[in-house]
Order: sequence, then structure tokens, then C-alpha cells
Amino acid sequence: MERRIICLCCILTFYLTGCSISDMRVLQLNQSSKTEAESIKYIEDTVVQALETKDAELLKSVFSEQALERANDIELGIEYMFDIYEGDFVEITHSNHSADEHIERNNSWACIYGQCHIETSQKVYVLSWSDWIKHTGNPSAVGVYDMNLREYKEGEYYSYMDIAGVNYPKRDQIHNTLRNFLDISSDTSYEEICSLFSEKLLANASDAEKEKLYWFLSRLRLANMKGAWVNYGEVEGQKKTDVYLEVSGSYILYFSYDLEETDKISAMKLTRIQEGKTEKDYVLEMDGYGAEGFVEFYEEQKE
Repeated sequence: MERRIICLCCILTFYLTGCSISDMRVLQLNQSSKTEAESIKYIEDTVVQALETKDAELLKSVFSEQALERANDIELGIEYMFDIYEGDFVEITHSNHSADEHIERNNSWACIYGQCHIETSQKVYVLSWSDWIKHTGNPSAVGVYDMNLREYKEGEYYSYMDIAGVNYPKRDQIHNTLRNFLDISSDTSYEEICSLFSEKLLANASDAEKEKLYWFLSRLRLANMKGAWVNYGEVEGQKKTDVYLEVSGSYILYFSYDLEETDKISAMKLTRIQEGKTEKDYVLEMDGYGAEGFVEFYEEQKE
């Protein structure tokens, strides 16, 4: 009955307004584009104003509550943006974007991936960002999740992963690791995947853990990643970097870099997201080196 009423309303709308189905579709697209265009202009104008005035709080105001919670290093990223920005603002050019929208179960979300060139009296910069303009399942996610500012160099292309906050050089290793994850497929050899990990992890993990870790990573699709974030800390006076990835909205994959082999992963854990827990409850606390949670995940998938 409800479906018939909706159809009848649509038919009456077409007759009373004289609109065809194609006219209605154009109207919907124009309205959607207007919303996206307004969002993009707001981000561009706010970022330029923040860069010109060195206003960190203004820049942080475009980020979502979730991004600010996750990015405990956002001050370092903002400081980097201010440091590399030189000259007086002239104009914004090459403004473009793509949009992604999904509806799953009772949740719908939409994200804009924006990019523009900011020209100053001295240099040209490329600004890129992701902006969640709708998220019915998690209102705290609405807003900018990640942002990048770099000096424009003709012919150079940069690919950044979605890590909460503002990117800066210290994060380059993390982006490289996530890109390596992205390149893994079912054809990737066991030896290639093992090359991402430290000798100590490989020595301490059981054969079953390593086999299931390989099974998981060879099937991991970062397209299912709902966002990554970083936590910097210290262990016995040495800097420690933990990276977290939310996978498919159901699991958190987190890993830590080795304190000696700094480009290798020394610990990796996979855990199911539990109702009632906040992200701060998921801490990578592992004794020594190894891989945890992958045997359990494998058995769970086989049930």
C-alpha cells in the first residue's frame, strides 16, 4: 500500500508540474551538486583564511569530532602546513572533486574527496581532503577526516591514504605501509608478505599465526577500510608508533613498528569491535613481538 501511494504521488507530481522523469533527475543532480559545491567552497575558504592568519583553531574547526578524537598529532600536521605556506594568497584554481555515497542496512553516508590549487605570491600548493557530509550511523564522523597540503610540482603525483588529521613527513612511512597492504592480492607470495614484518615478529609468531596472518592480508581490501589513525607514544624512552585501521566496520587491525627495524612491523593484532567500547579501549598491548587474533578470525570465517 505504501509503495502504491509513493508511486501515485510521483505520477501526480509529473502531471501537475509538467516535469518528465529526466527533468526530475536533473533537478536532483543539480541539488546534490550544489550541496557538494557549497561544502567544497567552505573548506577552501576556511583553510585559506587559516593559512593566512596562522589560526590553528580555525583550521581544526572543519574537522569532524571523530577525526579530532583520533588524530592526537593534529597539532604537528597543522604546524607543518603553516611552515610550508609562503607568500600572500592570490587565488584558488583547479578546484575539483569526486563523491562517494553508500546505503547499507539502516545507515547511509556520503563523502567528498576534494582537491584544489592554492596560488600565493610566491608558490602554488595542492590542497586535498576528504569530507564526510553525511553519516547517519555516526554523526561524529561528519566533517573533514584527513587533509594534505604540499607544494605543487608539475608531473608529480601523490597518493595519500585516509589517516585522521593532517599529513606531514613523519607519516610517510605509514602511507608506504598502507600502500603495500593495498598492493597485496591473492597472488602475493608468502615471502613478499613476510618482508613487511620484523625478524623478531616472525621468530616469535607461531606457524599457525603466520599462516592465518598471510591468509588475512592476502584477502584484505583497503577499499573496506573505514579510516586509519595513528597513536604516538614512548617505550623506555624510545618513540613508538601504533597504527589503527577500522576494517568493514566490524574489526580493528592495529600494528606497531619495530623500535630497531623502524620500517618493519613488530606486532599486529586483529580484534572484533565490541558494543559499548570506545576507540580508546582498543590499545595495542602485546608482550614482545607477534601476531594475535588471526587464528580466531580464520576459524570464525570458516564456521
